[in-house]
Amino acid sequence: MTLVKTFVASLYIFLFFAFSPAYSQVYLSEFRIGVVLPLSGVLAEVGQAQANGLKVFGERLNWYGVPVSFVIRDDRSDPSQTLSEAQALVSSGVQVLICCTSVEALSVLANYWNSWQLPIISLSYREGLGYSPWFFSVGLDGWGGLERILSDISGQGLLNVAILSQDAGLRVWLEQKSPSYNLYPLFQSYSPNNLDLKPESLYVATRNPQAIILWDEEPWLTRAYLSLRQWGYGGLIYGNYSPQSSLSALEGLIMVYDSSHYSPSYQEQPNWLAFQDFRQAYEARYGQGPYLVAAALSYDALNLLKEAFNRSLGNGVAMNNQQLGYALRDALVAMPQRVGARAIYDFIDNYGNSPSAIRLESFPLFRVIAGHLEYVR
Repeated sequence: MTLVKTFVASLYIFLFFAFSPAYSQVYLSEFRIGVVLPLSGVLAEVGQAQANGLKVFGERLNWYGVPVSFVIRDDRSDPSQTLSEAQALVSSGVQVLICCTSVEALSVLANYWNSWQLPIISLSYREGLGYSPWFFSVGLDGWGGLERILSDISGQGLLNVAILSQDAGLRVWLEQKSPSYNLYPLFQSYSPNNLDLKPESLYVATRNPQAIILWDEEPWLTRAYLSLRQWGYGGLIYGNYSPQSSLSALEGLIMVYDSSHYSPSYQEQPNWLAFQDFRQAYEARYGQGPYLVAAALSYDALNLLKEAFNRSLGNGVAMNNQQLGYALRDALVAMPQRVGARAIYDFIDNYGNSPSAIRLESFPLFRVIAGHLEYVR
């Protein structure tokens, strides 16, 4: 009789914990990744390349014994459609969401990040959208290379820096960033219609800053550089890389190479080997295309998610969807620095001040010497 009572009591406890909503756990039968991309409309080519980047190794994967599938929705390059597509995916029970190609599309989701309580990995920068412990951006703001230059100038112990650019919005950004690099900035803007730049460059050169940054495209970049040299400025001059630049006219300029916009082309870049491996796999499956870097971004997002999945689930540990969401979130935050096909990633400051996972090391510096780019650091 005692044995029977013990068995019944044990069975009762088992059933209580097994079927109680607070304690029930199930082994995952499938891991479903929801994806919202522009597969039609004006951004269709970019969106399709990013969809292909996710599926380089097949449309159905298997991670540590768990089948993995994609549920891809088309927002038709219309940000007003992004929210409805994302909500439909969340309602269907996907365990993570990958979205979006543009900041405009991403911004419509900002009010829902916390309520959905599942990790959201963005392929675009979350500029001005605030922070959430559920949100992870592998996208990069357009001034990431500029911050790499500020870091390099500060690392040399320099204090005074000037920036020439037609982007007046840089002034506020520079005022916010400079104190963290112990720099005293001077900002000089000019009109896009101004192709002379001699008065502006003279004003900057006569202030004798220890370094000058030229942040613009061609032809303004070269015109500003030549004007500064003409006025006798002999200090360090930095600029952003542009494929339209004639390097023979920019002797001595230090250029930052932004691998978020251009394919890694130099073996000194820390992600060069990873990008070559990705390129080979991508082109073997889809052929050559104009948006390989965009595809590399989604490919990296998937690989980061795979590692977080492994750290969360291990080899078959039982976990329900809500627990998995929290585990994935925490695994992404705690993940060590990783070199991807497109950049170097680190989510360690996701709870705090870092707006992007991409590390500054993803932006190597090159000096123009005899018409060629030579790696600096």
